[in-house]
This record gives sequence, C-alpha cells and structure tokens, in this order.
Amino acid sequence: MCFGYVGRVGESSMGTTGRPVWHGVGGGGGVRLHVEEHGDPEHPAVVLLHGLGYCRLAWAHQVRSLSSAFRLVTVDLRGHGGSDAPSDGYADSTLWARDVAAVLAELDLHRPVLVGWSYAGAVICDYLAEYGDNALGGVVLVGAVSDLGTRRALDGLTDEFVAVSRRLVRSDPADLPAAVDDFVELCTARPLPERVAGQMHGWNSVVPGHVRAGMLRRTLEHDATLAAVRVPTLVVHGEADRVVRVSHARHVAGLVPGARLVTIPEVGHMPFWEAPERFDTLLADFVRASGR
Repeated sequence: MCFGYVGRVGESSMGTTGRPVWHGVGGGGGVRLHVEEHGDPEHPAVVLLHGLGYCRLAWAHQVRSLSSAFRLVTVDLRGHGGSDAPSDGYADSTLWARDVAAVLAELDLHRPVLVGWSYAGAVICDYLAEYGDNALGGVVLVGAVSDLGTRRALDGLTDEFVAVSRRLVRSDPADLPAAVDDFVELCTARPLPERVAGQMHGWNSVVPGHVRAGMLRRTLEHDATLAAVRVPTLVVHGEADRVVRVSHARHVAGLVPGARLVTIPEVGHMPFWEAPERFDTLLADFVRASGR
C-alpha cells in the first residue's frame, strides 16, 4: 500500500544519501499533501502527478532511472497515499490548482516540467486555468484526460473503463475489491505480475470511496485552457490504452500550439510502467530540450 508520513505543513526531513526528502505541503483549503523529492536540488525539476486511485509510488521506475539527472518531485494527490482525504472539495478546480501551486512554491521549483498521468491531466489543466504557464518549463500529458463529465469527455474514455468507473463510485463494499481488480487490469495492455498487481490493488483500495466519487463526478471542460498553453508540451499515449482512447490524445495535442504527440505500440494506459526505458528517454529528452 502507499502510506507515507506527512509532517506539519512546511516540515521536511532529509534521509540518508540516496533517500527521498519528504515534505508536508499545505495545499488548497489547508489539505496536507505528502510530497517526496529525489535527486540534486540544482538539477532541472520534474513534478510527477499520478492518476485516480494510485499514488507517488506509481513513478518508481522513473525515480530509479532519472533521479541522478533531474530533481524528481512525486506527489500524492489529495485523498491518495499519505495525503489528507477531506470529506469534500474534489469537484472544486480551484483547490486542485492550489495543490499544484503550493508544491511549486513550497519546494521553490524553478520552471519545472509538470507530468500528469491519466486524471492528473485534468489537475494540470486546473492549474493552467488558474495560474497560466509562466512558472512552468513544460507540460507532459501521459494517457491523460483534460475534460470530465461531458458527452465529449465520455467519448474519450473506453466503454470498459466507463463500466468499471460506475462500480468504483457505488457504495457496494462487496463489489469494490473486484471493481478495483478490474480497474488495475485495464491499466496495462498485458497482465501485470501478480505481486505488482497486488501492490496496485493496495494503492487503490486505501483511497476512500468519497474521494473516488467526488473525482469521477466532476464536470470539466478545458479546451480553451489547452489552446492558451505556450510552453513546450509532450503528449504520450499507449496505442493499446484501455482507459483513455488515443483519439483524446490526438484531440489534446491538436489544441496545444506546437505540442508533440508520441504514441507507443503495444502499450496500454501506463507507458511509464509498461515501457519505462522508452518513456524515460522521451521524458529526459523533453526536459533537456525545454532548457530547464
């Protein structure tokens, strides 16, 4: 499971060499966010935001392979992992935007690259709508959604995921373990090793039901937000994604001026996990090219 100690707002603790520095960051509405950073603070900063039901540990491959070259910041979204899970606020775009802004400010990140997987694409759009992109060095959207709750947003999701998402927000505790299993299974093109699938089930299972329900019942449109982006943008999508359709990635890439779209064959919703070497090369090259 994805547990982590969160200290008082503003606290941080340095581990031994090679271990992460943790931070308890005060986000929107005073929620405490569990944040970890890896690597040299003088290196270019990359903020990694996970999707619905997961946590900062989803980026384990990138932490191992890229922290020698970059300052990697992994964040537990509100309601996930070691972060607070308030009873409401998940439909408020301003709170999501303030969460991201608080991480950037608390860690004093200079023009970081924001990386958002799946639901975190919408979170990054919330931030961009509220604050713009002047503080950023670039944006990377991975298997990401930008809209929620509209007819077009639903068209960007697979029928399999829509069916599972309805089960994830129901208050039927007897079905929840099976619904979580089905969701985890949808996230990759090929079955995960049993141990890894079990870990991901654990990450999803500790997310309270009201968090999933609040997140999945949002209504959100961000086409205008994306069209206003002026920083370098990379859109990465698995061609075998069983959660978000490739057509949505093409739509997003078409909205952002100069965005680059990369689709990866035989890879599903988690390119950074299913094809980590390819993904890490794409990300590293993008960060270096952005000049951050």
